[in-house]
Amino acid sequence: MSTTKQILVIDDNAIVREAVEDILESIDITVWSAQDGREGITLFQANHQLINGILLDMKMPGLSGPETLRQLRQINPHVPIILSSGYSEEETKKAIADQEPAIFLPKPYSFDELIATIEALLASGE
Repeated sequence: MSTTKQILVIDDNAIVREAVEDILESIDITVWSAQDGREGITLFQANHQLINGILLDMKMPGLSGPETLRQLRQINPHVPIILSSGYSEEETKKAIADQEPAIFLPKPYSFDELIATIEALLASGE
């Protein structure tokens, strides 16, 4: 049985997705990657039993971050989720006021901030 942690990254920016994937894989975390909310929801529906947490960009074209969050929570209401945004934490939390609290990671973030936030996310899901 594998004990490798697995994170789903949903972000419309390919450079961000690839950087996050490289960073997380460097600390032995398997990354599922989606370029938008719909793709993320599809991946999560098919693999939710393997995914330990989600890093979700709040501002994406098409399906919005808040709507993506709602649909992810319908699949698994308890999955730990990091909300990432260039907007303030207050503005982001207002957009999801009806949702279970999540960890907030402001953009841009550093390597160390990403690692610390992912570690907090994984600890919250255990």
